[in-house]
Amino acid sequence: MTAQTETQPYSATGFAALYAEIQQFYARHMHLLDSGATDEWAADFTEDASFSVPTLPAPVSGRDALASAVRRTA
Repeated sequence: MTAQTETQPYSATGFAALYAEIQQFYARHMHLLDSGATDEWAADFTEDASFSVPTLPAPVSGRDALASAVRRTA
């Protein structure tokens, strides 16, 4: 069981900064994917990540498998 902690709502400035940071992450993440940097792209996932899309018969699990799957489809 995890401890429950109270969170404070983001201020407008804090939310804007967080939103910009998330946008920058996704821009970098998609650039890595588009440029074929599969290992770097997969490093953004946890070691035990599971990636499931309707076009695959089963989820792809783990960073190495994610990178390999993207290399095959590039």
